[in-house]
Amino acid sequence: MSVEVDGDRIILRKVVQEIPMIRLGRDLTIDDINKLIEEGLMKNVGGSD
Repeated sequence: MSVEVDGDRIILRKVVQEIPMIRLGRDLTIDDINKLIEEGLMKNVGGSD
């Protein structure tokens, strides 16, 4: 919700927040997503496959 003051008026507006989407050019399965997360975690903690 956003609140604005205009003179002696208070204006309340519903804020619509959109989640940005990234297009990768292909569909990802849950397995693909889990693998990418695991790979990212391994890189960040210095592990290897």
